[in-house]
Amino acid sequence: MESSPENRLGLIGRLTVGFGIVGLVRLIPEFLWLRSVIPPVYWGLVLTDIFLGIVLIRAGLKLSRGLVVAVPSAAGAWSALLANSLPIFTFALPEFLRACARGSTLWTSASGREFLVLFPRFLFYAFAAMVGPLVFWALLSRRFPSTQLRGETGGAIFWGLLGSPLGTLLILGLTAAILR
Repeated sequence: MESSPENRLGLIGRLTVGFGIVGLVRLIPEFLWLRSVIPPVYWGLVLTDIFLGIVLIRAGLKLSRGLVVAVPSAAGAWSALLANSLPIFTFALPEFLRACARGSTLWTSASGREFLVLFPRFLFYAFAAMVGPLVFWALLSRRFPSTQLRGETGGAIFWGLLGSPLGTLLILGLTAAILR
């Protein structure tokens, strides 16, 4: 049984809201358990995650109401999430796994709590990396009421993939400079 485009849009919207909520909720243990030991630059990553969570929730709510004009913002939010997932797996996860294998921690006074706290971060980004391309396919494979909206959706994906890492680097740099 084939689902209608409106039903699919609503499903993607609910999925997007869910990812946004999970993305925000998973930050609570990080804040509570690691706030005294994480380096200042890490707060920039947390700030980026908060911003992405809010954007995902907002775009998802509009999609779940069937608002086709929200497709580009949802596509941009998912591409930003995917773009932030790649550096996590490229740089942070290998370093984290090496630290676990050595029996040490990334931060000297974390006392082993960081695995329990950071594992959900890696798991969240793993799911985002798996689900993100499927969301892109679902959003781009639908019939758009205009070619302009299709172009805006493709542009949002492109700029989300390109702009999110640059924005994250900017936020990390500013956070490091301010919190020194």
